[in-house]
Amino acid sequence: ERANWKDHYSLTLQFYNLLAEVKYCIGDFVGSKRVTDLVLHNAKDFDDCFNVYTCLIRSLMYQGKIDDALANVLQVLRALGEPLPKKITNATIALELIKTKRLIRNKKDDFFLSLPKNINSRIMKVNTIMSIACSAAFVSNSLYLPLLAIRFVRLSIRYGVDDVCPFGYSMFGLIAVNRKDVKEAYRWGQLGLSVLGTVDAKQMLPKSHVIVYGTIFHHRNPIHTTIEPLLNVYQVGLEVGDIEYACYGILLHSIHALYSGQNIGKL
Repeated sequence: ERANWKDHYSLTLQFYNLLAEVKYCIGDFVGSKRVTDLVLHNAKDFDDCFNVYTCLIRSLMYQGKIDDALANVLQVLRALGEPLPKKITNATIALELIKTKRLIRNKKDDFFLSLPKNINSRIMKVNTIMSIACSAAFVSNSLYLPLLAIRFVRLSIRYGVDDVCPFGYSMFGLIAVNRKDVKEAYRWGQLGLSVLGTVDAKQMLPKSHVIVYGTIFHHRNPIHTTIEPLLNVYQVGLEVGDIEYACYGILLHSIHALYSGQNIGKL
């Protein structure tokens, strides 16, 4: 095995990355962790560890080990040069939000829609890890959730937009909902949908649409207008392999249909 890593490094790395993902997908979290540890031990640099870290974080989340998952997120973001503080308070969030509002003040929607494409591979990895972390932060009601949403917006202004940005903008809208600022939430929800149409990232549709149609738009639009988009989240989620957000989509579809007065027996 050591000879494989030495003589056929690239092929061996690719094989074990795929093996870790396969074991994660079939629910063999112990096996996935064993393969992850093997890659971490033999990898030449951090970039070669990135894929197994994403598997590890997801595995921890689905085992309910949210604190461990977030700890690994912090470790990866620190290695990528975009650290988050280990301890967060409401004052921390308020200060970061004030800084961000100053940054985006007087910036119209056209500014965000005309941002260049992000070509920085490091920031793409940062955005990917943050998008995974949002689920863990949301489930645990962690203060990291608003901090992650804020970071998405700031990075897009600095580096441009990539496939994950529509989800990031939607998350920024979600934290506006939590502040009861429906107008601002609706704006960022619409921005998320608009940017999604420009980056051509179908795999991000379930994540973005769950947030927009499941948590934002019904605060301003009739709730029945969100039912079909949420059903589409389920269908597209299954198609692109995003089972987590497909499940969120069908759950929210049923809830919104029920609240809109549809016959529960037909749901």
